Amino acid sequence: MTTIVSLKLDTLHIFDGGAEPAANCRGRGGRVADDMRQVGTLCNFDNYGLSDTSTLAMDKARTLATLPPELLTEVFHCLDTKSLRAVATTCRALRRTAVPVLWANPIIPSQPPITLERLIQQYGVHIRSLSFPDPTYIDLVSVAPYLCGLLRIDLGGCAPFTVGDQQVMSLIACCPLLVAIDLRDCIDITDATLFALAKHPNVKFLEELSLARCCEVTDAGIAAIVRAANGLKTLNVTCVPCLSETALHHVAKECSNLRVLIARDSDAVSDEVLLELASGCPKLTQLDVDECLGVTEKGLLQFAQVRQDRLDEAQKFGLPDVAGSLSLLKLNGTASDAITDHSLIALLPPIDSKRAGTSICRPRLDTLELAFARHITATTFTHLAKNYAHQLTRLNLSNATISDMLSTASRTLSDFLSVQPHIRHLNLMGAVELVDDASCQVIGQTLTELETLDLSECRQLTDEGTVTIARGCTKLIDVNLKGCTELGDATVRAFVEDGSAALRVLNVGLCSRVTDESVGSLASLYTKPGGGLHTLKLSGCFNLTDAALEQFINLAPTPKSTPHPLMPLSLLCLSGCYHITDNSLARLTPHLHSLESINFYSCEGVTDATVKVIAEHCPRLQSLVMSKCRITDEGFEAIGQRCSRLHTLYAGFLSGDGPSNSGISSVLGGCKELKLLDISRCEKISDLAFGGDGMLQVQVLMVRCCPRVTFTGLAGFVERCPRLQKVDITGCCGISVEEKNQLKELVDGRW
Repeated sequence: MTTIVSLKLDTLHIFDGGAEPAANCRGRGGRVADDMRQVGTLCNFDNYGLSDTSTLAMDKARTLATLPPELLTEVFHCLDTKSLRAVATTCRALRRTAVPVLWANPIIPSQPPITLERLIQQYGVHIRSLSFPDPTYIDLVSVAPYLCGLLRIDLGGCAPFTVGDQQVMSLIACCPLLVAIDLRDCIDITDATLFALAKHPNVKFLEELSLARCCEVTDAGIAAIVRAANGLKTLNVTCVPCLSETALHHVAKECSNLRVLIARDSDAVSDEVLLELASGCPKLTQLDVDECLGVTEKGLLQFAQVRQDRLDEAQKFGLPDVAGSLSLLKLNGTASDAITDHSLIALLPPIDSKRAGTSICRPRLDTLELAFARHITATTFTHLAKNYAHQLTRLNLSNATISDMLSTASRTLSDFLSVQPHIRHLNLMGAVELVDDASCQVIGQTLTELETLDLSECRQLTDEGTVTIARGCTKLIDVNLKGCTELGDATVRAFVEDGSAALRVLNVGLCSRVTDESVGSLASLYTKPGGGLHTLKLSGCFNLTDAALEQFINLAPTPKSTPHPLMPLSLLCLSGCYHITDNSLARLTPHLHSLESINFYSCEGVTDATVKVIAEHCPRLQSLVMSKCRITDEGFEAIGQRCSRLHTLYAGFLSGDGPSNSGISSVLGGCKELKLLDISRCEKISDLAFGGDGMLQVQVLMVRCCPRVTFTGLAGFVERCPRLQKVDITGCCGISVEEKNQLKELVDGRW
């Protein structure tokens, strides 16, 4: 039930069957909430002539259908998806208004009841923002004409190699209103797409463009688009290997409205580029230059100085729209001497309360990421605590240190965190000098809004600190404690008994003190309303046995009792849990219909029996790691017949007989989306395993220590795999040194 309250109208309670005045709902669970009055304000009822003296009084108009469509649209935008669907099923009049709102920003399921093409053909005219679950296969050329009202498109979820210049050009031609285009991971995109976009008559309205990992885009394409779309506010050029400094020079020159620049792992970012960006992009508030080794302390200081000069000039002469500070700063993995007290304080200067004026934009510091920072001292944290308290929502100090006073580093971090209670995402991975039980207690007592926490490799932590976090941070969704070797059952039990009901991801890998007792108790999370882990990582917990999974099996319903599994587990990692056998795993996996990734590396008690059950009952499986297990052709054939979505298969160094040519051929023939295949030390396979017709999507092949594999067989396989990037033939005695060089040339030549 959804409650809508207006200052001008009586309260309406929307039920599945329609709407009623609030007076008729009392005693039936209806509620009138004062804090919902904002809905009426947002809808601006006065614009529709609905005043206190309006002739459209609620005592005469008892249904929503009598309200003007414009007002209904405003009201429906305040509803969640479930409520909106309920409204759409009440009557045709409400459906006509609800459907466009419902489909304006649709959530596409991974397995829609009908094809995506049919969905878009039917409702595409209403869609304003569209993204796809990963991986999605869709014919963009055929659906583009139905998306004429599209404003934002995200193609990052489309399957690899399915989005090229032709597909994007079709969208550009059919969607004249586009303001945001996300082409991340569309590695077939070239400059041709950017040239076509630059020629589009409405390109001046383009505000957001992501080209992350578009490997074939060059400086020429970037120059063309930024000249035409000089109104760009967000640009992402992460991992675009063909870009040079020239491309970002064009960005600095043409994009004076740029607010967000993301250029991770890019050789194009240098001190000179930062200087030009500071001068040419005065509105920049978010800067992400992770892994950009060309950035030094000098460059950051120059960038900060130019921005400060522009700010002073704006204050003095009243210049429009100059950013006063950064809201996001990511310097993870930059040059080791780039992140210092001097550079950080310059980039995040003290807040001057005397500065005033609407021309200066002062966003709050929302995100700060300084992974691997080795040259900062307590001075930086004192400065940030004084000037930016109660602002951060995301902090990354993984593998960072406080260099001046290591003995008090934990206290310094604790003092800083105590004035940042709104942090929702905290990464302290490997920060062994900053994190101890005392700082964990501050986290548990202060960061009550925390959603994701990474304390992996903090080996000095004990159960005392993490139990405090489990009890205090009751909104946690993702917890990573991998490598915290001193943690044991008390920590896991705390997350089960006192922790967040929203917990979905838990990683206690290499916590060897964790036993069957606490892991089994995790099953009780699935008995809570909406509860249950989606990801469970137990790698290296070598004390676990089949008893750890027994409680999961006891809670699971029989396949006949319900079509929906009780446990929505999508990733299960049991690597190194060598006491786990078929006795538990083969009985558990029939209930894991949502499973996408499973790892039972080095579990020698797991055999073909488990693999066949997984293949039969886990239709969404994408990644399977079964190296060092007892798997034969029987298991491989089951994979080839049923695991059509599989993209990663590790099956090297298997115990026993291992697979023959027929088993490998079955996998290659049935798993059309396979990208990585490891069949190292499968001594029975030969060139015949790689024969067959048809092209394959394999990008990485590992055939180490396979004595019967020769150059001839692998050369033929290379021809079948146009996207092949790596072939590992270490220890293949049937291939000479000269042939190894020839094979390397065959693979590298296409790239």
